[in-house]
Amino acid sequence: SLPCCTNGTGKDRGSPSRLFPKPAWVKPSMTGYAVPPPRGQIMHETFDRLKQAAGPGGFSDDAAEIAPYLEEWRGRSRGQTKLLLKPATTEQVSAILAICHETGTPIVPQGGNTGLVGAQIPLHGEVLLSLKRMNRIRAVDAPGMTLTAEAGVTLKQSQDAASAERLLFPLSLGSEGSCTIGGNI
Repeated sequence: SLPCCTNGTGKDRGSPSRLFPKPAWVKPSMTGYAVPPPRGQIMHETFDRLKQAAGPGGFSDDAAEIAPYLEEWRGRSRGQTKLLLKPATTEQVSAILAICHETGTPIVPQGGNTGLVGAQIPLHGEVLLSLKRMNRIRAVDAPGMTLTAEAGVTLKQSQDAASAERLLFPLSLGSEGSCTIGGNI
């Protein structure tokens, strides 16, 4: 039995494959790594499920609306996708990720699209998950000196919320007006 499955007690909690089942699309390859489905072969049914999970106003398949999300701000990376998801709640994100896991659908998360390495760009047609609508400061606890923010909150919003409580949010970047906490962390 593997140490990760015994909880240090010697009592088996189950195999890793039982704890973390593989999605149906996983097939063994000659290298021993999982082989994802061919790119571009994401089913229309999966897109419909993802749109439903994102909720009203939570998706776009309009190329003109998607275009600004597909280019890294310096113009060094240009991506492609047929579906932009814009969830507004953690429950929607959870439902979207569950569908993607179940169907083997590749997904790329994006915050403020200010990254310098292009990891926020769907280069191979992956579904794009923008977290910009998750832009609420949930709580500022001045005595505890904590701030709870959703992933799409900008660094500047976080700094301002902390400052309003006479606190300092100790991060400053040139892109603080557009970079998001989800990307900063």
